[in-house]
Amino acid sequence: MMRVFLFVALAAVSVACAATQVGANLDARFGEPRVQRRLVAELRPGEKDYWTDVEPILNGRCVVCHSCFDAPCQFKQEAPEGLDRGASKEKVYEPSRLLAAPLTRLFEDAPSTEAWRTKEFFPVLNERAQSPAANLEGSVLGRMLTLKREHPLPEVAELQDFDFRIDREQVCPTIEEFPKFTQEHPSWGMPYGLPALGDQETKVVFQWLEQGGRWKPRPALSLGEEQPIAEWERLLNQEDAKSQLVSRYIYEHLFLAHIHFADEKPTETPRFFELVRSRTPPGRAPERISTRRPFDPSVDRVYYRFELLPSTVLVKSHLPYRLDAARMARYRSLFFDAPFSVEKLPGYESHLAANPFAAFVQLPVTSRYQFLLDDAHFFLDGFIKGPVCHGQTALNVINDRFWIVFARPEDAATQADADFFAKHAADFALPAGEGSNTDVFVNWKKYSDKQKAHLKERASFANQRYSEAGVTLELLWDGDGTNPNAALTVLRHEDSATVVQGLVGAPPKTSWVLGYGILERIHYLLVAGFDVFGNVGHQISTRLYMDFLRMEAEMNFLAFLPKSVRAPLRDQWYEGAEGEARVYINASNAAFTADTGIAYTSMNPELEFYELLQKHLATVVSPHYRIDDDKSPQVLAMNGTFEKITGGPAQYFPPLSFLEVTGAESNYYTIVRDDWHTNITSLFFEENNRRPEQDRLTLTRRLLGAYPNAFFRVPSEKLAEFSGMVASMKSADDYKKLKASFGVRRTNPAFWSFSDRLHTYERSTEPLRGGVFDFNRLENR
Repeated sequence: MMRVFLFVALAAVSVACAATQVGANLDARFGEPRVQRRLVAELRPGEKDYWTDVEPILNGRCVVCHSCFDAPCQFKQEAPEGLDRGASKEKVYEPSRLLAAPLTRLFEDAPSTEAWRTKEFFPVLNERAQSPAANLEGSVLGRMLTLKREHPLPEVAELQDFDFRIDREQVCPTIEEFPKFTQEHPSWGMPYGLPALGDQETKVVFQWLEQGGRWKPRPALSLGEEQPIAEWERLLNQEDAKSQLVSRYIYEHLFLAHIHFADEKPTETPRFFELVRSRTPPGRAPERISTRRPFDPSVDRVYYRFELLPSTVLVKSHLPYRLDAARMARYRSLFFDAPFSVEKLPGYESHLAANPFAAFVQLPVTSRYQFLLDDAHFFLDGFIKGPVCHGQTALNVINDRFWIVFARPEDAATQADADFFAKHAADFALPAGEGSNTDVFVNWKKYSDKQKAHLKERASFANQRYSEAGVTLELLWDGDGTNPNAALTVLRHEDSATVVQGLVGAPPKTSWVLGYGILERIHYLLVAGFDVFGNVGHQISTRLYMDFLRMEAEMNFLAFLPKSVRAPLRDQWYEGAEGEARVYINASNAAFTADTGIAYTSMNPELEFYELLQKHLATVVSPHYRIDDDKSPQVLAMNGTFEKITGGPAQYFPPLSFLEVTGAESNYYTIVRDDWHTNITSLFFEENNRRPEQDRLTLTRRLLGAYPNAFFRVPSEKLAEFSGMVASMKSADDYKKLKASFGVRRTNPAFWSFSDRLHTYERSTEPLRGGVFDFNRLENR
């Protein structure tokens, strides 16, 4: 053992010495490194402009892997400030850490590039003498691009010298370590595991690097942006206690929003803004208050201000939200002009601020719930994207595809819930109240006892409320006849997920019915309260708490079915669940005894309920992704084939695939694999609960999801051949044959042209919701 330790130590010293020598050589030739001033008022004649010349290239070739918290080496390329900040050898996603990590949010946690250097971020742009030669040779980015051109990808089905796992050990070389990196990994130039940039693209980027990687300020605000910002800042920064509390509530729900002031359906992508807490009032430059969470301790007087979103819009983190005259009128009617008063503003103590039922008890529950319902898709999308960029954390707490509907805000049960939460607010403290360093040994029983008490009281009320009429469809919110947020679908793609408007796919295994209490807790558990930099205890406790919210939502759904089928269906959902989970499941269902008021006529009440539900919500269910509305008979025939596939062929497909169907014009579709689980109560070893033989495929119109795993390109006249090959797959080798015939692999020379078409389509069809996809989960087969 001592010899091994000595060998490792000597190897580390050897690497350090080699890097030191390289650094000394660079110092001798180009001077010692120092942070450069890259933001300039004007460029010199003939220089490449970052915004018009360089950013489009980086967005299409680099940002697809290097953005948000899951950017390899934390090298975020979605903004020039990220390029200047550089990279880090520390990972943000480190689920085993015992102590919370330091915050490294770009634009939040360091005021300058110099400050990032003190946080051990190293430069990827040259920081020595600013000459064209030095700016290329001294740039990790430039050297990475050159390395790829010197060692292009082979045109093979599967690359052998690459690790594409999300949790792979990252190799993050500094410029001093680059010679050794080149020797050990000559094929790992950038883009990693993808084709090189084109000649003209490389020329433009190299010219920009040679001139020092400089950029001009972002365009100033237009009059069309300044006017609504001024109006909204006046509304959100009134002095009275009632307005301050309302504004705090709005901010804590919109702090991740990408706000726009454009029309509801613009033809072009508008500029987006962030709502931030500031120490300074309107009329002065915002001084952002940066804390781990939006409700962490703040200054005595908080001002809510708007700042331009400084980064490229990414599908995986994009949460668009519109502010216009209609929205302002809605806010006034729900909150600002509503007949209630606020006697005292709550503080920011963690036990209080992390608990919305305590912090906002003075705000009417009906107003809070309607605020959430109006944009339910936005708020539930936050739990997928939220502060983590992607749905990796706690995703094994949800099924692969399920529908979500909502309780009517006018129903008495909503007020009963509110009364219970107000009376027992202290019992509903969420994990965030314990901070980001939480005990690793989280007690399931601590949460379950409080939740069972809540369910028992709710059941007692419901048994009285519905004993005569029963539980009927009239208890479900119908979107007031116009709001498509009344019906949503969540689709999980292994370690990412998507929320969309509409009831997508065939009737699912389970569904959720949400009321105010669950919806609010989901937001404060997974969005406002979750810390991606937190320790393993914080992440485990968050996941365990979400178990109870999921089960409560599922039990709400069961209430609409006859009493005789509830227990058998619940047991099917939780086949094999053991221990505390089984005890809780049995206890949580026993208390509710009221029967349904729906007169079922078939032998399959669950399927019949889904049919009744779709009729109940027919005027508001979004058809955006509905494949039945497609005009192509070949696509409809393919969907018919996919609907008959169970198990065998489906299990060989990746979780999420994008399909381009070519013809007179190209159309785009998504193929989603729905994984079947016996239950999802296990915190670890999820694979033990998988039943691949029951997997299904769902085909949707348009591009759905942020992290595609595979690309296919099929001429419309060959769709029957394509779907036939899919239906007949019996092995992984059969899937590889499908890829050989119709796949666009990561090694395909035409990969980037295919990617460009995807993004062009996304921008043209989704000007508000579209953005740059992430290719970190592209398969290697």
